[in-house]
Amino acid sequence: MAETVTGALAAQRAFVADASHQLRNPLTALRLRLSNLQGHVDGAATDDHGAALEEAERLSTLLDQLLALARTERSAPLADVDVDAAVSDRMEAWRPLAEHTGLRLERDGQPGLTVAAPVGAVETVLDAVLDNAVKFSSPGDTITVHTVRNDDRVEIAVRDTGPGLGPDELERATDRFWRSPSQSNVDGSGLGLAIAARTVELAGGSLHLETPEGGGLRVVARLTAAGQDGTAAPDR
Repeated sequence: MAETVTGALAAQRAFVADASHQLRNPLTALRLRLSNLQGHVDGAATDDHGAALEEAERLSTLLDQLLALARTERSAPLADVDVDAAVSDRMEAWRPLAEHTGLRLERDGQPGLTVAAPVGAVETVLDAVLDNAVKFSSPGDTITVHTVRNDDRVEIAVRDTGPGLGPDELERATDRFWRSPSQSNVDGSGLGLAIAARTVELAGGSLHLETPEGGGLRVVARLTAAGQDGTAAPDR
């Protein structure tokens, strides 16, 4: 029975990955065709054309997230990952969008940390969590990335000052496709935090959502500090 269930899960994950991959090319072609119609659409159909473009973009984002989710289900060897490099890389990638929407991105905490995780895992988690923070923050808000080591664990936390979640919603926020009823007016698929949680889990860590003092949401990824021969490496 266990082998049957394992095989069924593997087949399901493969189907999601294959279907998402096969749909990407025709969807990309559709987006290009719609974009090429810009300026050639009758005035009465302009709104419909714009709505079609938005839907194509939304579907493209959903496919990317489904592929990312499928990738998180594949085990990968652990490596020593430089937290500073990963955080700096993703903050610089998200900074233009944050600043465009009137947000500030800041980094504080302890530098010089290294974690044991699959290559690219920290970046995947940060992309998902920063996307969530930018999406639900308001102009003038600050998003802070904080890093610290506690014993044999390294915490990478992203704090925003947006509307946050209710106590009963914190545990559900990492469920696939779940979205808070109070935030249904914001674009999204409900996969971002699920991807982050699964990525951290496969690295042997855990993802925690908290309501910090002052409001907003704090998402904390706790990963094992990198070491040699199974022991934690000393702080640099």
